[in-house]
Amino acid sequence: MREGDTSLAARRNQRAVRSTATALIAYLTVVCRLPRAVAQRLLEGALQLPISVGSTQKAWEEASAAVAWPYEELQAALPHQRVLNGDETGHRTNGDKRWIWVLVARTFIFYQIATSRGSDVLPRLLGPTFAGILGSDRLPSYVTYAATQRQFCWSHFTRNLLSAQELAKTPSARRFCREALTLQRRLFRLLHRFRGDPRSCLHGHSALSGTSCRHCRGPSHIGERAILARS
Repeated sequence: MREGDTSLAARRNQRAVRSTATALIAYLTVVCRLPRAVAQRLLEGALQLPISVGSTQKAWEEASAAVAWPYEELQAALPHQRVLNGDETGHRTNGDKRWIWVLVARTFIFYQIATSRGSDVLPRLLGPTFAGILGSDRLPSYVTYAATQRQFCWSHFTRNLLSAQELAKTPSARRFCREALTLQRRLFRLLHRFRGDPRSCLHGHSALSGTSCRHCRGPSHIGERAILARS
């Protein structure tokens, strides 16, 4: 190898190391939420990579600038999705309250940090109205937002029914909760069958147990299969 080729390979190797170190610093400080000083000591002590605290901040800013364009591209795509599922969770940064919003599309997940979980966030991300299906819990920020169709969270619904069943004071109220929970389980067993999931049949028998369900092979479910096939 000639001297020029050697120096070129060395420069490429330096750029690769720099890019990897920049990505690692961003991961440590953002995903792992390590302070800059801790990340700097980790890089020096564990990886023998001499770096200053100021350089870790610069690397973080470089990574932020690098993902700015794809982040904006994904945000622009949000209003055009057929289905979005949303949620948010709170945390504190230097004592100040912040909320991480997440919107899950079919092919990507979008995060945004906001200063509130109020009704101003969704219009900013999705526009004044959302033409698709918006899945969420029953937080007022979602309920008051103008979405064409909604799908409320089934897990929240299940917990509500279980709580109502525990607090019910009359036999009819307890029966209502039991029947609603039974209908919900049946609905999801039908969904699993429609999707071809062998783990659940209409009667709750598991294919993983090695047993089969004679009822699900019977003619009484032909009509249900036909309804699902047409849906």
